[in-house]
Amino acid sequence: MKPSDLPKPKPRADLESAPPEQDLIAVSEEMKTDKRGKPDCLYIVFQQRDGKVLTQKYTDFHTDELLKALKELKLEDTTKLQENWYRYKQVGFSVGNPRYIPVKKL
Repeated sequence: MKPSDLPKPKPRADLESAPPEQDLIAVSEEMKTDKRGKPDCLYIVFQQRDGKVLTQKYTDFHTDELLKALKELKLEDTTKLQENWYRYKQVGFSVGNPRYIPVKKL
């Protein structure tokens, strides 16, 4: 395939300057082993209102918060996050970077 035929990458959001709360919609998700060899990591790609995208990795360390949020939002499957915009809040953990957790359907 010619380089000119490849899809243009979407602009990436800068997580360093990302706000603690923002509106996001999930555009894809994938379970895979991370680059350190940790299996069963959920990667979700989100789109911001400005069209930029960001990727969040959720491991077993983050799933308690994510599952609790899904239950509160009455969502039975993470793929449902691709159907609507949600308000997300950054939640900190004792190690690693904060993760965006859905708090409200918009």
